[in-house]
Amino acid sequence: MKHLFHTLFLLLLSVIALRAMTPEARRSYEAFERKAESGDPESLYRLSALLERGFDTIPADTARSVSLLKRSARAGYAPAMNYLGFLYQTGFPANSGRFLDENRDSALMWMRGAADLGDAKAAHNLAYLILSSSGDNDSSCAAQDSLAAAYLGRAADAGLPQSMTLLADLYARGKAVPCDTARAVSLYENAISRGFPDAEARLVNMMASRWSRYTSSDSLDEALRYWNLGAYAAAVSLLRQIDPSEPQTARAYVLLGHAASRGLGMPYDHRLANEYFARAAILGNPSAQFILAETLEIFPDALNGLFPDLPDSLTPAALRASAARAGITSAEAAVAALLLPVSADAPI
Repeated sequence: MKHLFHTLFLLLLSVIALRAMTPEARRSYEAFERKAESGDPESLYRLSALLERGFDTIPADTARSVSLLKRSARAGYAPAMNYLGFLYQTGFPANSGRFLDENRDSALMWMRGAADLGDAKAAHNLAYLILSSSGDNDSSCAAQDSLAAAYLGRAADAGLPQSMTLLADLYARGKAVPCDTARAVSLYENAISRGFPDAEARLVNMMASRWSRYTSSDSLDEALRYWNLGAYAAAVSLLRQIDPSEPQTARAYVLLGHAASRGLGMPYDHRLANEYFARAAILGNPSAQFILAETLEIFPDALNGLFPDLPDSLTPAALRASAARAGITSAEAAVAALLLPVSADAPI
């Protein structure tokens, strides 16, 4: 029954979103409203959310929305408890005439209650609130930070990338947990794989000085790993430090060209991409040769001004022939070859 009611609620919202409320939709809404007013905690929470801002023909009713939210929270519905805690944290609404004044203690109480019921978002919000107000390094602050770390661990284990990132920050700094760079890197990478871009920026900031000591081969290995993870800024940072005299330079150039041509990990720059592809092609990279051949067939002047004298090998026909000898005969094959693991017999 609960799942059926949830489905009806979603259908109701769809109907409202598509057109003015029909008699059928009105009856569905009234049935939903009665279900909420009967005391069903989830329905109370959903109706509160609907009334917070209003929806189509349903006007906003802030006072009723807050009342319903409190009823749901008091009934032990964790999402309502978490959201009520958030509203106590910020005050609601944000302008004058608030229905809820800022109250940190109330925010902590409701968020912790929801977190202890297993709500991962509440665990994250609770930890963030504790850490953001943490001040002096006295014993009470240290205890609060340790509590925040414990709740962050719960949220991270539940798969929240923002929690993984914040917990990684603690491991990187050794705050509330032992300093553990490897653990921080693992958490950042897990958050990156879940599409949380802040994690990548923090990873690069933490690892830049260590990466600067990598060999060119190690840099390329790591760059490819991060590229395949979708951490393009990290990959670009590693590729840029490969020594131009190293054998890996050609592959670094073509990957940087691909990044510049797509705006991956760096701003989009078509001219810079052409320069990287040309340098890689001159060094014999077949993927770069094929990509550059296609570019020059469409834009014959793409390399004008980049080199004082263009080598004869940088003509579309010569580039395609050279790429074909390495087995690169399509754009798909050229891009796929870019991301092969580093090996002595790799074609690029």
